[in-house]
Amino acid sequence: QQAAHADEKQRNAARLELARFHFSHGLAAEALGQLNMIAQDSEAEAARPSFRALRGASTLLLHQLDEAEPELFHASLDADREAALWRAAWHAERGDWKAAASEFERAWRPVATYPKWLQQKFGLLAAEAALNASQTGNAAAYLDFVTATSPSGSINARLRVQRGRLLAHEGATDQALTMWEQVIKSGDRMATTQASLARIRLLLQLKRMEFADAIEALEKLRFVWRGDRLEFDLLELLATTYLHRGDYWNGLSTMRETVALFTEAENTAPVSERMVQVF
Repeated sequence: QQAAHADEKQRNAARLELARFHFSHGLAAEALGQLNMIAQDSEAEAARPSFRALRGASTLLLHQLDEAEPELFHASLDADREAALWRAAWHAERGDWKAAASEFERAWRPVATYPKWLQQKFGLLAAEAALNASQTGNAAAYLDFVTATSPSGSINARLRVQRGRLLAHEGATDQALTMWEQVIKSGDRMATTQASLARIRLLLQLKRMEFADAIEALEKLRFVWRGDRLEFDLLELLATTYLHRGDYWNGLSTMRETVALFTEAENTAPVSERMVQVF
Protein backbone atom coordinates (compact mmCIF):
# COMPACT_ATOMS: atom_id res chain seq x y z
CA GLN A 1 0.00 0.00 0.00
CA GLN A 2 2.86 2.37 0.82
CA ALA A 3 4.49 1.52 -2.49
CA ALA A 4 1.22 2.24 -4.33
CA HIS A 5 0.92 5.57 -2.51
CA ALA A 6 4.50 6.44 -3.45
CA ASP A 7 3.84 5.56 -7.07
CA GLU A 8 0.77 7.81 -7.04
CA LYS A 9 2.76 10.72 -5.63
CA GLN A 10 5.49 10.27 -8.25
CA ARG A 11 2.91 9.99 -11.03
CA ASN A 12 1.15 13.17 -9.92
CA ALA A 13 4.45 15.01 -9.52
CA ALA A 14 5.30 14.12 -13.12
CA ARG A 15 1.84 15.21 -14.27
CA LEU A 16 2.19 18.52 -12.45
CA GLU A 17 5.58 19.15 -14.04
CA LEU A 18 4.09 18.36 -17.47
CA ALA A 19 1.11 20.64 -16.77
CA ARG A 20 3.43 23.50 -15.90
CA PHE A 21 5.43 22.88 -19.07
CA HIS A 22 2.28 22.92 -21.22
CA PHE A 23 1.01 26.04 -19.50
CA SER A 24 4.29 27.92 -19.95
CA HIS A 25 3.97 27.32 -23.70
CA GLY A 26 0.35 28.47 -23.85
CA LEU A 27 -1.11 24.97 -24.16
CA ALA A 28 -3.97 25.46 -21.71
CA ALA A 29 -6.08 22.46 -22.76
CA GLU A 30 -3.15 20.07 -22.37
CA ALA A 31 -2.23 21.59 -18.99
CA LEU A 32 -5.80 21.32 -17.77
CA GLY A 33 -5.98 17.67 -18.84
CA GLN A 34 -3.01 16.81 -16.62
CA LEU A 35 -4.36 18.86 -13.72
CA ASN A 36 -7.75 17.18 -13.88
CA MET A 37 -6.12 13.76 -13.70
CA ILE A 38 -4.20 14.84 -10.60
CA ALA A 39 -7.41 16.12 -9.00
CA GLN A 40 -9.08 12.76 -9.61
CA ASP A 41 -6.21 11.01 -7.85
CA SER A 42 -5.68 13.39 -4.94
CA GLU A 43 -8.13 15.76 -3.29
CA ALA A 44 -5.31 17.07 -1.09
CA GLU A 45 -3.21 18.05 -4.10
CA ALA A 46 -6.19 19.72 -5.78
CA ALA A 47 -6.76 21.82 -2.65
CA ARG A 48 -3.28 23.35 -2.67
CA PRO A 49 -3.34 27.09 -3.48
CA SER A 50 -0.69 26.77 -6.21
CA PHE A 51 -2.69 23.98 -7.86
CA ARG A 52 -5.90 26.05 -7.71
CA ALA A 53 -4.12 29.00 -9.29
CA LEU A 54 -2.71 26.92 -12.15
CA ARG A 55 -5.99 25.14 -12.85
CA GLY A 56 -7.94 28.41 -12.66
CA ALA A 57 -5.54 30.15 -15.05
CA SER A 58 -5.62 27.23 -17.51
CA THR A 59 -9.41 27.19 -17.41
CA LEU A 60 -9.60 30.94 -17.96
CA LEU A 61 -7.35 30.71 -21.02
CA LEU A 62 -10.00 28.39 -22.45
CA HIS A 63 -12.65 31.07 -21.76
CA GLN A 64 -14.44 28.84 -19.23
CA LEU A 65 -15.32 31.61 -16.79
CA ASP A 66 -17.72 29.66 -14.57
CA GLU A 67 -15.18 26.89 -14.02
CA ALA A 68 -12.31 29.32 -13.44
CA GLU A 69 -14.10 31.43 -10.83
CA PRO A 70 -14.08 29.04 -7.81
CA GLU A 71 -10.41 28.28 -8.36
CA LEU A 72 -9.12 31.81 -8.88
CA PHE A 73 -11.28 33.39 -6.20
CA HIS A 74 -10.67 30.78 -3.50
CA ALA A 75 -9.83 32.42 -0.17
CA SER A 76 -6.44 30.68 -0.09
CA LEU A 77 -5.33 32.90 -3.01
CA ASP A 78 -6.45 36.24 -1.58
CA ALA A 79 -2.88 37.31 -0.74
CA ASP A 80 -1.34 35.90 -3.93
CA ARG A 81 -0.30 38.69 -6.32
CA GLU A 82 -0.04 36.38 -9.31
CA ALA A 83 -3.54 35.06 -8.66
CA ALA A 84 -4.67 38.70 -8.56
CA LEU A 85 -3.45 39.08 -12.15
CA TRP A 86 -5.61 36.17 -13.26
CA ARG A 87 -8.52 37.62 -11.30
CA ALA A 88 -7.97 40.83 -13.26
CA ALA A 89 -8.07 38.86 -16.51
CA TRP A 90 -11.26 37.11 -15.35
CA HIS A 91 -12.91 40.48 -14.65
CA ALA A 92 -11.82 41.71 -18.08
CA GLU A 93 -13.27 38.65 -19.81
CA ARG A 94 -16.61 39.45 -18.14
CA GLY A 95 -16.43 43.10 -19.15
CA ASP A 96 -16.05 44.41 -15.60
CA TRP A 97 -13.42 46.90 -16.71
CA LYS A 98 -13.22 48.93 -13.51
CA ALA A 99 -12.43 45.87 -11.39
CA ALA A 100 -10.01 44.57 -14.03
CA ALA A 101 -8.13 47.88 -14.25
CA SER A 102 -7.84 48.08 -10.47
CA GLU A 103 -6.50 44.53 -10.12
CA PHE A 104 -4.03 44.91 -12.99
CA GLU A 105 -2.64 48.11 -11.46
CA ARG A 106 -2.31 46.52 -8.03
CA ALA A 107 -0.69 43.26 -9.14
CA TRP A 108 1.24 44.14 -12.31
CA ARG A 109 4.86 43.69 -11.14
CA PRO A 110 5.29 39.89 -11.70
CA VAL A 111 4.31 40.15 -15.37
CA ALA A 112 7.87 41.07 -16.37
CA THR A 113 9.01 37.56 -15.33
CA TYR A 114 6.42 35.74 -17.48
CA PRO A 115 6.89 34.12 -20.91
CA LYS A 116 6.66 36.55 -23.79
CA TRP A 117 3.26 35.32 -24.98
CA LEU A 118 1.79 35.87 -21.54
CA GLN A 119 3.39 39.32 -21.17
CA GLN A 120 1.72 40.30 -24.42
CA LYS A 121 -1.65 38.82 -23.45
CA PHE A 122 -1.71 40.56 -20.08
CA GLY A 123 -0.38 43.80 -21.54
CA LEU A 124 -3.08 44.05 -24.19
CA LEU A 125 -5.82 43.03 -21.78
CA ALA A 126 -4.62 45.50 -19.13
CA ALA A 127 -4.46 48.28 -21.74
CA GLU A 128 -8.01 47.52 -22.87
CA ALA A 129 -9.23 47.55 -19.27
CA ALA A 130 -7.44 50.84 -18.56
CA LEU A 131 -8.90 52.47 -21.69
CA ASN A 132 -12.41 51.31 -20.81
CA ALA A 133 -11.90 52.67 -17.29
CA SER A 134 -10.63 56.01 -18.72
CA GLN A 135 -7.14 55.48 -17.29
CA THR A 136 -5.21 56.68 -20.32
CA GLY A 137 -1.90 57.04 -18.49
CA ASN A 138 -1.95 53.42 -17.39
CA ALA A 139 -3.10 52.33 -20.83
CA ALA A 140 -0.14 54.06 -22.46
CA ALA A 141 2.25 52.36 -20.02
CA TYR A 142 0.80 48.91 -20.75
CA LEU A 143 0.99 49.50 -24.50
CA ASP A 144 4.62 50.59 -24.17
CA PHE A 145 5.27 47.40 -22.20
CA VAL A 146 3.86 45.29 -25.04
CA THR A 147 5.81 47.29 -27.62
CA ALA A 148 9.02 46.48 -25.72
CA THR A 149 8.40 42.76 -26.29
CA SER A 150 8.88 43.33 -30.06
CA PRO A 151 5.47 41.96 -31.11
CA SER A 152 4.89 40.82 -34.66
CA GLY A 153 2.03 39.53 -36.78
CA SER A 154 -1.32 39.29 -35.06
CA ILE A 155 -0.07 40.61 -31.71
CA ASN A 156 1.29 43.75 -33.37
CA ALA A 157 -2.02 44.23 -35.20
CA ARG A 158 -3.93 43.97 -31.91
CA LEU A 159 -1.48 46.36 -30.28
CA ARG A 160 -2.20 48.90 -33.01
CA VAL A 161 -5.94 48.58 -32.39
CA GLN A 162 -5.42 49.67 -28.78
CA ARG A 163 -2.95 52.39 -29.85
CA GLY A 164 -5.69 53.72 -32.07
CA ARG A 165 -8.12 53.74 -29.16
CA LEU A 166 -5.61 55.67 -27.07
CA LEU A 167 -5.21 58.22 -29.87
CA ALA A 168 -8.99 58.60 -30.04
CA HIS A 169 -9.17 59.13 -26.26
CA GLU A 170 -6.55 61.87 -26.63
CA GLY A 171 -8.52 63.59 -29.40
CA ALA A 172 -6.36 62.50 -32.35
CA THR A 173 -9.36 60.99 -34.11
CA ASP A 174 -8.07 61.16 -37.68
CA GLN A 175 -4.84 59.41 -36.67
CA ALA A 176 -6.87 56.76 -34.87
CA LEU A 177 -9.05 56.15 -37.93
CA THR A 178 -5.98 55.89 -40.18
CA MET A 179 -4.36 53.36 -37.84
CA TRP A 180 -7.50 51.22 -37.73
CA GLU A 181 -7.84 51.29 -41.51
CA GLN A 182 -4.28 49.94 -41.73
CA VAL A 183 -5.07 47.21 -39.21
CA ILE A 184 -8.16 46.16 -41.17
CA LYS A 185 -5.82 45.34 -44.07
CA SER A 186 -3.55 43.22 -41.83
CA GLY A 187 -5.43 39.96 -42.36
CA ASP A 188 -5.68 39.10 -38.65
CA ARG A 189 -9.35 38.23 -38.09
CA MET A 190 -9.54 39.32 -34.45
CA ALA A 191 -7.64 42.58 -34.98
CA THR A 192 -9.65 43.33 -38.11
CA THR A 193 -12.91 42.89 -36.19
CA GLN A 194 -11.65 45.00 -33.27
CA ALA A 195 -10.45 47.77 -35.60
CA SER A 196 -13.66 47.73 -37.66
CA LEU A 197 -15.79 47.96 -34.53
CA ALA A 198 -13.70 50.78 -33.06
CA ARG A 199 -13.81 52.66 -36.38
CA ILE A 200 -17.60 52.40 -36.70
CA ARG A 201 -18.10 53.47 -33.09
CA LEU A 202 -15.91 56.55 -33.50
CA LEU A 203 -17.43 57.56 -36.83
CA LEU A 204 -20.88 57.39 -35.25
CA GLN A 205 -19.70 59.53 -32.34
CA LEU A 206 -18.27 62.07 -34.78
CA LYS A 207 -21.52 61.96 -36.82
CA ARG A 208 -19.48 61.03 -39.88
CA MET A 209 -21.38 57.81 -40.56
CA GLU A 210 -25.07 57.24 -41.20
CA PHE A 211 -26.93 54.78 -38.97
CA ALA A 212 -27.93 52.70 -42.01
CA ASP A 213 -24.30 52.37 -43.14
CA ALA A 214 -23.18 51.44 -39.63
CA ILE A 215 -25.89 48.78 -39.36
CA GLU A 216 -24.91 47.28 -42.70
CA ALA A 217 -21.26 47.11 -41.67
CA LEU A 218 -22.02 45.67 -38.23
CA GLU A 219 -24.35 43.02 -39.65
CA LYS A 220 -21.50 41.84 -41.89
CA LEU A 221 -19.11 41.74 -38.92
CA ARG A 222 -21.50 39.44 -37.03
CA PHE A 223 -20.44 36.59 -39.31
CA VAL A 224 -16.72 37.33 -38.99
CA TRP A 225 -16.30 36.94 -35.24
CA ARG A 226 -18.39 34.96 -32.74
CA GLY A 227 -18.32 33.65 -29.22
CA ASP A 228 -16.52 36.01 -26.83
CA ARG A 229 -16.48 39.51 -25.38
CA LEU A 230 -15.81 41.06 -28.79
CA GLU A 231 -19.07 39.67 -30.16
CA PHE A 232 -20.88 41.07 -27.12
CA ASP A 233 -19.51 44.55 -27.86
CA LEU A 234 -20.47 44.21 -31.51
CA LEU A 235 -24.05 43.13 -30.75
CA GLU A 236 -24.46 45.84 -28.13
CA LEU A 237 -23.40 48.55 -30.60
CA LEU A 238 -25.61 47.05 -33.31
CA ALA A 239 -28.64 47.04 -31.01
CA THR A 240 -27.99 50.63 -29.94
CA THR A 241 -27.59 51.75 -33.55
CA TYR A 242 -30.88 50.11 -34.53
CA LEU A 243 -32.60 51.98 -31.69
CA HIS A 244 -31.03 55.32 -32.68
CA ARG A 245 -32.36 54.76 -36.19
CA GLY A 246 -35.84 54.10 -34.78
CA ASP A 247 -35.87 50.41 -35.69
CA TYR A 248 -37.13 49.16 -32.32
CA TRP A 249 -37.99 45.66 -33.50
CA ASN A 250 -34.46 44.81 -34.64
CA GLY A 251 -32.95 46.75 -31.74
CA LEU A 252 -34.88 44.76 -29.14
CA SER A 253 -34.31 41.47 -30.97
CA THR A 254 -30.56 42.09 -30.98
CA MET A 255 -30.64 43.02 -27.28
CA ARG A 256 -32.47 39.79 -26.43
CA GLU A 257 -29.90 37.82 -28.42
CA THR A 258 -27.06 39.58 -26.60
CA VAL A 259 -28.44 38.83 -23.14
CA ALA A 260 -29.19 35.20 -24.07
CA LEU A 261 -25.72 34.56 -25.50
CA PHE A 262 -23.70 36.29 -22.80
CA THR A 263 -25.17 35.43 -19.43
CA GLU A 264 -21.68 35.61 -17.84
CA ALA A 265 -20.94 39.14 -19.04
CA GLU A 266 -20.91 41.89 -16.42
CA ASN A 267 -22.64 44.38 -18.70
CA THR A 268 -25.72 42.35 -19.61
CA ALA A 269 -27.67 44.00 -16.76
CA PRO A 270 -27.59 47.47 -18.42
CA VAL A 271 -28.67 45.87 -21.70
CA SER A 272 -31.64 44.22 -19.95
CA GLU A 273 -32.55 47.52 -18.29
CA ARG A 274 -32.41 49.29 -21.66
CA MET A 275 -34.81 46.70 -23.08
CA VAL A 276 -37.31 47.50 -20.31
CA GLN A 277 -36.97 51.24 -20.98
CA VAL A 278 -37.58 50.76 -24.71
CA PHE A 279 -40.69 48.70 -24.00
